[in-house]
Amino acid sequence: MKKINLLRLTLLPICLAIIFGAIKASENYHPRSLEHSTLLQQDSNKIIEKKIEQEIKQEIDTASLNETDSSYNNKKSLLLKRDSIRQELIKETKEYILKTVPKAKSNVEMVVEPMVEHALGNNIELSFMLAQAQIETAFGTAGIGRANSKKSMFGVMKRTYETYEDCILHYIVNLKKNYLVNGRTIHHLMKNYVTVSGYRYAGDRSYESKVKRLYLHIKSKTKIDSLEDEYRKIEKLLS
Repeated sequence: MKKINLLRLTLLPICLAIIFGAIKASENYHPRSLEHSTLLQQDSNKIIEKKIEQEIKQEIDTASLNETDSSYNNKKSLLLKRDSIRQELIKETKEYILKTVPKAKSNVEMVVEPMVEHALGNNIELSFMLAQAQIETAFGTAGIGRANSKKSMFGVMKRTYETYEDCILHYIVNLKKNYLVNGRTIHHLMKNYVTVSGYRYAGDRSYESKVKRLYLHIKSKTKIDSLEDEYRKIEKLLS
């Protein structure tokens, strides 16, 4: 009996130690589990946040791409429209020249395109250039223009040109350097067609009124002016 009681006394502390250890272990387990669960939740939140960030970035990139595509398509559309107007302007100018001066058929192909191109490129009204070329040489078929070797459309007596385009370019350079200066425009020239030094373009005292009358006729009787305006509006949008 004493042996049994002694065994109980011996085993009791051991059992108590085991139970106490188990309880302690249980107490320690829950905080660690909670901490582990919290860390997992934080990691999960980070993953979700990162995913949302990626989705937002993708949406922004897609919107930016669509905007870029839209801008590109819009520019492409404007370029196509501008080229179409340019071709129509060349056609309209050619028709005007042939209708007004049928004998210009021999050189019209060499005259029209460079005249249109350089009028548009140098911001000089095509109707004004046409009016002068018609008055001076009937588009290279009369007066000094009869001498085809000179290729002078604008009545410049002392100049011989390799091509009609050279003639047109010289005319434009002369205008911009000697006439269209100090804020003067073609409308000033149609009142008093003189250089900055006071030299007249032509000896005919009624020259200005002739140019203006023909200029207004071209603007009102053809589509040249409206096509030119439309072309320049597109150019502004593209710049």
